[in-house]
Amino acid sequence: MPQTQFILNEVAKIAGVKPHAITYAITAGHIPEPPLRIAGKRIFSAKEVESIKTYFENRTKKESDDK
Repeated sequence: MPQTQFILNEVAKIAGVKPHAITYAITAGHIPEPPLRIAGKRIFSAKEVESIKTYFENRTKKESDDK
């Protein structure tokens, strides 16, 4: 059965960024806060993980295009 819920460290590994980058993007309003928390930890759905991965891929691409 495929995994359907992910914690921050797992999302960071999938997206290829550090966990604090995701936390910052959430705090700054670039990524929506996940609606689910368990024991104080953000829980991301597979759809949210894909969205975060796309956000950072596009951000990285934009930064390299600006150079």
